[in-house]
Amino acid sequence: MRIAKEVVCLTYRKWYPSISYASKVTRTDKDNIAKACKKVIEHTVNLEGTKLQWMFKDEFIEVYGEDNFWNLHRATQDFYTNDMEEEWWKQHYLEMNCLEKH
Repeated sequence: MRIAKEVVCLTYRKWYPSISYASKVTRTDKDNIAKACKKVIEHTVNLEGTKLQWMFKDEFIEVYGEDNFWNLHRATQDFYTNDMEEEWWKQHYLEMNCLEKH
């Protein structure tokens, strides 16, 4: 089973549960998101022409800390999510962390 890589768009200050989901929501090529996270390219460009910078979630937490990750996540109530979706992903993340620790 392949595990999705969670990513953070630094431009939108938004966390996404997978590259595929980020690609659909931001209208950005998923291969380019992966390349940007791996530092192969500096940024991606979405269909609207916006330059987007990306990091893998784990790297973001390593560099900026988990508190900043949760602040980033809560601060991103924008046109991509609603409160119910945001709460679902936060709960999903917490449950996954609990399962991994046991």
